[in-house]
Amino acid sequence: MNKVLIVAAHPDDEILGCGGLLSNLRDQAEFKIVFVAEGTTCRYDKPSCQEAQKEIELRNGFAVKALNFLGVTDYCFYNLPCGRLDNTPQIEINKIIEKEIKLFSHQRCLLQLNQYMSLCYLFLFYDFWLQLALLFPGHNC
Repeated sequence: MNKVLIVAAHPDDEILGCGGLLSNLRDQAEFKIVFVAEGTTCRYDKPSCQEAQKEIELRNGFAVKALNFLGVTDYCFYNLPCGRLDNTPQIEINKIIEKEIKLFSHQRCLLQLNQYMSLCYLFLFYDFWLQLALLFPGHNC
């Protein structure tokens, strides 16, 4: 069975970006979803307030329900600060993605390529040779 790693900036991006794929391939692939940021606290003046923390839990809970509906049971939430990934040391984001790549041993990866470019750099480097080998079978990459 194919293994597909999906790296999403925050909960809902996996469904908005890959929901159809998750639904169509649920019996043909094993998926793991990695949520890097929490997707909520950018809406609050004080991100650490109790209300914001409850919203994070609620949003993560909705993501779990949606993923369970689609048959995905492998996911993790890192809950880095929403809207402030540019203030998070790049090495911290790199270590998260590197860890998940090593743990999951995927054949394919999907990730966002928009304002969340900081999520992509290390991930693309690690995945480049694997994707090249899959795109050109029989060649020694």
